Amino acid sequence: MIGETDRTIRRTRDFRLWIVVEGALVGIPAGFVVSLLRLGMGRLEKRREAFIGNGAWTPEKFTVWTMIVLAAFFLVCLIVWIQPAAGASGIPQLKAELQGKMEEPWPTTLAGRLVGTMTAIGTGLSMGNEGPSVQLGAMCGKMISRMMQRMGTEEKLLMTCGAGAGLASAFSAPFAGTMFALEDLHSNLSKEILASTMAASITASLVTVNIFGLRPVVSLNVQSAVPVHYYWFLLPLGVLTGAAGVGFNRVTDFLQTQYGRIHNKYLRMLIPFLLLLPVAVFVPDIMGAGYHSIESIAAGGMAFRVLIVFALLKFCFALSCTTSGTPGGIFLPILVMGAAFGGGYYALVDGWIPGDQPYLANFVLCGMVGYFAASIRAPLTGVILITEMTGNFQNFLSLSVVALLAVFTAQMLKGVPIYEQLLNRLLVSQGETPKQYRRRKVLTETDVHMGSYMDGTDIAHMELPRGCLVVSVLHNGIEAVPDGSTRVYAGDKMSLICNEADLLEVNETLERLCRTYEGAGPKAPGEDKK
Repeated sequence: MIGETDRTIRRTRDFRLWIVVEGALVGIPAGFVVSLLRLGMGRLEKRREAFIGNGAWTPEKFTVWTMIVLAAFFLVCLIVWIQPAAGASGIPQLKAELQGKMEEPWPTTLAGRLVGTMTAIGTGLSMGNEGPSVQLGAMCGKMISRMMQRMGTEEKLLMTCGAGAGLASAFSAPFAGTMFALEDLHSNLSKEILASTMAASITASLVTVNIFGLRPVVSLNVQSAVPVHYYWFLLPLGVLTGAAGVGFNRVTDFLQTQYGRIHNKYLRMLIPFLLLLPVAVFVPDIMGAGYHSIESIAAGGMAFRVLIVFALLKFCFALSCTTSGTPGGIFLPILVMGAAFGGGYYALVDGWIPGDQPYLANFVLCGMVGYFAASIRAPLTGVILITEMTGNFQNFLSLSVVALLAVFTAQMLKGVPIYEQLLNRLLVSQGETPKQYRRRKVLTETDVHMGSYMDGTDIAHMELPRGCLVVSVLHNGIEAVPDGSTRVYAGDKMSLICNEADLLEVNETLERLCRTYEGAGPKAPGEDKK
């Protein structure tokens, strides 16, 4: 065991020297695959719109449409039957694997996720490709890891690089991809993850823009910022989007529970495909991902009553799709709902805003970031993503204010972040994951946060899971091998080694001991706070 542990530590330290280079390498296939997904979805969407808009609906035309929908349904069922990990969003599956709770074979997951998502969204289901793009990028990272024979810890870092690159390529927003990997997938700041994921995200974006010629999926031209003395109008929007985001998550959980009463997962996936039949005839505007809907709302292309009806129908159809287990993400429906919320709110308060300058697009952006921050609980990612969409920093402050208010409201309402909610449901459905194939040693790290239990506490008081060891402590730039009497302080970085099967338990322990603020007071029996 000592030999294996020593090899793990030495290889991980050598790997850190090359992680930025290998992160950039992961970004190349990630950008290529996600760009293929975007191109395929775009072409299918154009053909679908041309078919639906070509003349009135006749029995013959409806019959052809029914055959197309059923063919897409059977193809998606075949993909999910071959590789179940290709279903649903993809981000919960990735988070489960990063925690050591799942093992996804990259070849079938990569192919199944690509074709399944392209088919489902291209046919018209109201879902996004951003969650699947994150999983596709992570599988590219896993592919590079297996080709280079990397160890478990190194593989997870490369998968994180790929996940950030996937989101960056999906939105043509490299900094949002980097921040998502830090804020949502890892929930802490690591220099290694920051540098390597940024390299992967930039490389993927270069592939997307310069090789495939793709541009940001949503183009919003906002000429001016909301003046600071009008921020009073933004405060209620932050609170309302925070509450709406929590409501979105709870309705999602409720619908998944109702879908769970249908034990056959293929019958669950059939429901949104059947809904496509009347939706295409009566309200085709709510079909597909919804990129153009955001642009239309921001440009004032929908009257208030039309916007309300659109939002309600989009909400119902999107949730019926995303909760069914069909391949596709929930990321973009959240942004569309936020845009509708911001546009509707602006229509109500516009009469009280002095001056002739229209701020509709600004309020649409704020609605998007508030809804996103409350639902996903990633405010920094939301602010950076919307900023990259607009191409300027004029609205950075107003976006930040709304995002923080939305997150505060969501926390006050005790809302659960959507991806944590989906992950918990996934793990419950999986049952206890067998541990025999997850005996590899992995190295994990944590920063000691100010005011946490471990701030000023000896390592002996950590109460780590059995078999987990603290192998190094980085204090003021100096790395040392600790023992039980070593005391750690805020700002220190600890490296721990454990079995991969125990990684989730170890991370939960580190979150409680090292990253949760406790304030002043006794730290341990007989141990006062420094």
